[in-house]
Amino acid sequence: MGQQKNEQRPLELSSQLIAIMTTEHYNLQTGRSMTISEANGRSSLFVGAVSSGLVALALVGQISHLGTAFFVFSLVVIPTLFLMGLITFERVLQSGTADIIYARGINRIRHLYLEYAPQMQPYFILSTHDDAGETLHHESMSISWLQIFLTMAGMIAMINSVVAKADNSMLPQKWSPLFRFWRSLRIAPTSSRKKLRKT
Repeated sequence: MGQQKNEQRPLELSSQLIAIMTTEHYNLQTGRSMTISEANGRSSLFVGAVSSGLVALALVGQISHLGTAFFVFSLVVIPTLFLMGLITFERVLQSGTADIIYARGINRIRHLYLEYAPQMQPYFILSTHDDAGETLHHESMSISWLQIFLTMAGMIAMINSVVAKADNSMLPQKWSPLFRFWRSLRIAPTSSRKKLRKT
C-alpha cells in the first residue's frame, strides 16, 4: 500500500490543457517551417547574388580587356559579396540552432503524449526525448563535427571562403593599376604648372 501511495501517477489532462499543448505543438511546428523557409530564402539570395556578380565581372572584364575598370568594379563587387556571405552565414546558423530548439520542444510534448497514452508508443516514429543526440539522430544527422559541412550554413561558408580567396588573390593586381592612375593624376597638374612657368 505504501509503495502504491508513493507512486507518482500523472494527473488527468483536462480539455484546456490539451488545447494549450496542441497550440504549443502547432506554434513550434510553425516556427520550424519559418526557420527552414528563411534559411532557404537567404541561401538562394546569396547564391544568386554570387552568380550574378560573376556574370557581371565576366562582362566588364571582356569589355575593358581586364583593364582598370575591371579591377575597380571587382574591388566593389567581391567585398560586397563577401560581406553578404558573412551575414547570410550567421543568420542561417541562427536559424539552424532555432530549428533544433523547436524540434526538442516538440519531442517534449510528444513525451507528454506518451505519458498519458503509453499504448500509442508503436505509432510514434520520432523520438520522445529532448536531448540533442536523440533529436539529431531522428533528424538523420550525426553528432560529429563533419555534420557542419552538410548543413546550409556549411555550404554558405564554403562558397564565401572561395569568394574571400578570390578577393585576396586579386588585391595586388587591383592596387597596381589604381596606384598608377592616382599617380598620373598627381603628376599631371605638376607638369602643367611647369609649362605655365616656362611660358
